[in-house]
Amino acid sequence: MPPAASFCVVDTKPHRIFIALSVAFFPIFHNVGNIVIDGKNTGDMNKLEQKLVVELTALPNVRWWHRNIARQGFAINGFIKHYPDILIMTQSGKLICAETKGEHLKNDDSREKIALGQAWRTAAGKDFRYYMVFENEENLLPGAVSMSQFIDTVKAL
Repeated sequence: MPPAASFCVVDTKPHRIFIALSVAFFPIFHNVGNIVIDGKNTGDMNKLEQKLVVELTALPNVRWWHRNIARQGFAINGFIKHYPDILIMTQSGKLICAETKGEHLKNDDSREKIALGQAWRTAAGKDFRYYMVFENEENLLPGAVSMSQFIDTVKAL
């Protein structure tokens, strides 16, 4: 059994997860909804996250995606500590942080995360992006995008 992974990425072709351990990669086959690594559940994906991952997997310019685990994985630190749901690397080298939100979460917490994500994007530089993604285009919060807008944006990167 390999040691605990420091991070993982999903190779969208042919839909396998790889754990990066120093220079070695260990493939682990999985179902999108529930990923298990070294016998540990890495967190169930909700329906919106699953839908997003299926869309991302179909894009030829997505090199990999990673389901970021809250309070364990990558965090944007600021006036709040924010763990974006999914990290995406494009073939052109852009790192995208995506925070998915159900329609019922158009609230002050989401507004704070959008503000923090935009500040991080500005500070991080031209190869980094942050998006809060809602399923529908209706009544989007300022700075947020719909799922279709997000997919079109990723296609263009």
